[in-house]
Amino acid sequence: MSRWRHLLHLALAVMLFVAASSRAHTQVVLDPTAEFFDGSVLHEVRLWINSRDWETLKTNFLSNAYYPADLQWNTAKVPNVGIRSRGNGSRSGFKPGLRVDIDRYASTQKFLGLKSFVLRNNTQDPSQMHEWLSMLFFKRMGLPASRETYARLFINNQYAGLYTIVESVDKSFLTRQFGEDSGYLFDYDYPADAAAYYFEDQTVTIEGTVVEFDFRMPHTWLHVQARDADGQLQRFSAEWANPARLRSDGMTAEHLKPGDVVRITGSPGRTPSERKIHLKRIERPADGWVWAGAGRGGQRR
Repeated sequence: MSRWRHLLHLALAVMLFVAASSRAHTQVVLDPTAEFFDGSVLHEVRLWINSRDWETLKTNFLSNAYYPADLQWNTAKVPNVGIRSRGNGSRSGFKPGLRVDIDRYASTQKFLGLKSFVLRNNTQDPSQMHEWLSMLFFKRMGLPASRETYARLFINNQYAGLYTIVESVDKSFLTRQFGEDSGYLFDYDYPADAAAYYFEDQTVTIEGTVVEFDFRMPHTWLHVQARDADGQLQRFSAEWANPARLRSDGMTAEHLKPGDVVRITGSPGRTPSERKIHLKRIERPADGWVWAGAGRGGQRR
């Protein structure tokens, strides 16, 4: 009987040792960023930045210039991080997308082990769910994908909107996904020397009649019938801002209707036969309405 009791005690001791080892191992591999990317929580991110710097960032939203700011998430605070406007077609002076570089001004500084993350503005996606769902889909397929979750962003204690926190694809990402960060990391981008689609240093003005107002993502298009340089009646297509930006100026799909006479000023396309214009200003002489850029829409003279 004593022999069985001894074996039972020995078995219990082994089980307790294994359980304790498992707990210790779990503590070692815990990801400090897991809570930050927890998709079951609507997070709150706060940035404090000089008010003039913030206005400059919004005014020059096409620039990649960095500005110092302080970051807070829950009780975690990180001073002197770098933020800049980011994106391609999603750039906005009304709701800027932001890149947050934790180590911009202090090379050894990190936040939960992260060197950077993105605050995506989702201005080209009214649902604000397309990319978030895509990343979940990729992960379900077993493919490497950035973690994403939602957050309310506050700038200097003022609500700036709903954003998506996006994990940067960097060495931290590679280590988490592949267990190492060496090798090559490829990123697609436009060639630095690629010619712009429009002659942005040139300006043309046409006056004609609206044929169609295509108010949809990623950019709106206004199609008008107007006379070309030879006096021939032609169909011109003017590429405008994305709908989210125009809505912030109080515009809707019903704002311009077929038959409206408009005067359009913008940059001509590089292929003359396509008769495309990058719209910078539009007027409707009938009622004096003028749009002259983001944040300056819906004016009447």
